[in-house]
Amino acid sequence: MSKTVAIAGAAALALAAAFWYFAAADEKAADEQQKRTRRRRLLAASQALREEKRDRRLGERGRSKRRGEALAERYGGGEAAAVMAARALRDAEEAGRARVRAAVDGHDRGGGDAAPELEVDLGWFASHHDGRGRRSICRQLADATGHARKSLRPLVLTLAGYEGEAAEALTKIGAGEWPVVRDARSTWQRRDARPRRVVYLTPDADEPLEGLEDGCTYVVGALVDRTVAKRATLHAAALRGCDVRRLPIREHKGALSHRGGARKVVLNIDVVLHCLMRLRDNGGDWADALVAALPDGKPTPPRLSVQAKRDLRRATKKERDRLLPASS
Repeated sequence: MSKTVAIAGAAALALAAAFWYFAAADEKAADEQQKRTRRRRLLAASQALREEKRDRRLGERGRSKRRGEALAERYGGGEAAAVMAARALRDAEEAGRARVRAAVDGHDRGGGDAAPELEVDLGWFASHHDGRGRRSICRQLADATGHARKSLRPLVLTLAGYEGEAAEALTKIGAGEWPVVRDARSTWQRRDARPRRVVYLTPDADEPLEGLEDGCTYVVGALVDRTVAKRATLHAAALRGCDVRRLPIREHKGALSHRGGARKVVLNIDVVLHCLMRLRDNGGDWADALVAALPDGKPTPPRLSVQAKRDLRRATKKERDRLLPASS
């Protein structure tokens, strides 16, 4: 009897040991699979991050060189033609920066009262947007500054309400060096202090904007489409008795037929400002300005995903050093 009990006990111990062994093996395999998956995601994220850093290092000179090479290749030129095209583009960009600086300097000296002025109302920045919306506004204003540098007849761009969270966020991306007017006063304080006519641009207005008038300030609200409340800018302007206009997209929907017509137009801040700058350059041709400024519907390049950034933050220092080697 005791021998049978001993054999049964030994069998039970063997089964328990086997169960523990296989359970530990399964757990170890699962851990290894999880580590391999995490390493693959880290590797993909680090590669995307390196590509972003490489694009930033190229800077404006690298982008100008690539544009020059593309221009030379388009017209059948060789290496010498590429160099000449890149030099011409660089000279044109320098001339554009000089024109914008001259316009801003003239405005600061009080001599810009006759020319039209573009103004961005930053009063909506903190009260109507989360972090994602604020980052989007900062990127759009940076793009608008780039369009201003390429303008042949640059308009003075003013950031009204440049204080608090708006000023802090924009300063972080280099807005302190932009060729713009930075004013801590709100749009309405500036309106009360100056005799200029003010027109608030809103997509909800009934009347279209016919053209740019000298001595007039055109205000664009710092709002993004994903969080904007319907008719918000229209009501704000109506409360203060301010004139309102919209871009004449409906009147020129024929020119936009290849982009889905007037129903699928996305009016970001940089799009509206670019359209007005183009209108100033071409002498009042709305069809040309709308076609040049409105997006063509092509997908934007992918950004580094939130999950990839989170994985990089959670990675140990050893993994980051292995996956992100120092650039030579």
